[in-house]
Amino acid sequence: MHMTKYIALCGIVSALVWVGVAAAATPQGQLTGTATFGCCTIPGISVTTTVIDGGTSSVGLENDRSGNCAGDSGVVQGPGPGGSDISHTIRCAHYVASSRDGSGPKMRFAYTFFEPAGNFYSVVVYRISDGGARGTDKVGFGFQTAFDITTARLLAKEWVNLGQIGSGNLGWNFVTLTSGGFTVTP
Repeated sequence: MHMTKYIALCGIVSALVWVGVAAAATPQGQLTGTATFGCCTIPGISVTTTVIDGGTSSVGLENDRSGNCAGDSGVVQGPGPGGSDISHTIRCAHYVASSRDGSGPKMRFAYTFFEPAGNFYSVVVYRISDGGARGTDKVGFGFQTAFDITTARLLAKEWVNLGQIGSGNLGWNFVTLTSGGFTVTP
């Protein structure tokens, strides 16, 4: 009788472990919304197809040390070549469950485009925190340039996955939202 209870208990524990593994392997982190800003060269950004962090490791952590952007997706309407407002496919995104500065859960994401006037690639990186019931969303952005697409994508991946501090990139330019807002969900 004790052996039967032992086997049943082992079966239950094994099932729970598999459920935990399956849950941990689910991509997490989604960003939706649109906003206009009261400043500078970026008048606003709109998520036209949900931005998703497809990562299955480092979910919700400040740094994603996976070294890749596998499964990340989404489309945003935002600044492009010569200041145009165009659609961009997201190549890299990372969900962070809680911002270090207390501004709520956040999503970092990047897109790249070729700037023909300067013959270089622009890397545009955003950091959007969902203020939720606590207050206003917090939006920061940054730019970098590269002379080839491989370098541009590497810069985007490092800044998105490791953040401004972990990647050693320049700081964020924070903007004030004049309308709209974003939602970041696990």
